[in-house]
Amino acid sequence: MRILARYRPWGYRNWGFLPTVLEIENLGVSGKIDFLLDTGAGRAILSEKDAQRLGLHYQNFPRGKPAIGVGGVANTWKINEKVTLYIPVVGGGVFSASREGIEILEESSEEKHLPSLLFGVSRRT
Repeated sequence: MRILARYRPWGYRNWGFLPTVLEIENLGVSGKIDFLLDTGAGRAILSEKDAQRLGLHYQNFPRGKPAIGVGGVANTWKINEKVTLYIPVVGGGVFSASREGIEILEESSEEKHLPSLLFGVSRRT
């Protein structure tokens, strides 16, 4: 099975993004998210911009561990719910993968330009 990732510009170069539909069934949330495939990420992160677009009011969730990266330290909020990703595959069809929880990254910049990050998921059974 091959997933349908695509390269697109972000910042100063092209990066691999994975178009998905993210669903948090217990919260009644579902929507399209382009995840940056980040092999160096230690956890899956939903950007503040994407969370707002999905209607997630992240301040209602418990604080997560601070995210530390090249840009410094940022606050996170932890959604402790089952998150399912629906990922298109080559030749048609959709692969679904689930994980327990995802964190929302609060961005201090007014532009809210950081992408959501995906490092790995476990196969849905």
